[in-house]
Amino acid sequence: MNDEVSVLHYQTLTALPSALDELTANQENLNSIADWCTSTYLLPGETRSRTQELAKNYAKDALITVAHHMCSSGANLTKALQLQATELEHVDAMVTLIENRLSYQKANLGHSATTLQLAHRELQPKVSEAVTLPEEEPMQEVGLRTGDGKLDFNALDQLGELPSSQPIAPPSQPPPFLGSAQPSHPQPPPPPPPS
Repeated sequence: MNDEVSVLHYQTLTALPSALDELTANQENLNSIADWCTSTYLLPGETRSRTQELAKNYAKDALITVAHHMCSSGANLTKALQLQATELEHVDAMVTLIENRLSYQKANLGHSATTLQLAHRELQPKVSEAVTLPEEEPMQEVGLRTGDGKLDFNALDQLGELPSSQPIAPPSQPPPFLGSAQPSHPQPPPPPPPS
């Protein structure tokens, strides 16, 4: 990475400015070059076409040199931009790494704090209305033991009877038959219960 930084500094601070200086010098020297061409190629005894051809060749060489300087400057500029893009990618990767580390540390601290809080907290049973069962009618308990702890064999005699104080009378008439046919003669009343 240090090599890339040093190359970037070289491109930005040395190569690119020197190429731009050469282009600027070519433009500033244009008048002196024209004067030199006039004094050099206008020799006595030369034909005008020969002088024109020599000036044309010199101008062509000068344009090739300027184009070479421009290509060199463009290549230096491209190289500098590529190195800057690479450096920005490195910076972006470092920022992403720092963000990920901070997120990890934050999650780790939250987990530690929650664990510590739960470790010091007394757990109490959760009471919810949805979990509690509705109250049922109290069942009548059957005492199977007497006061002194012995079995009461008479306790099962009343098992299955309703706890009402009035006895239930038998029906005066039997229930009607199911279906369309009814008995032709009435049924005699049932015998009274033994008392």
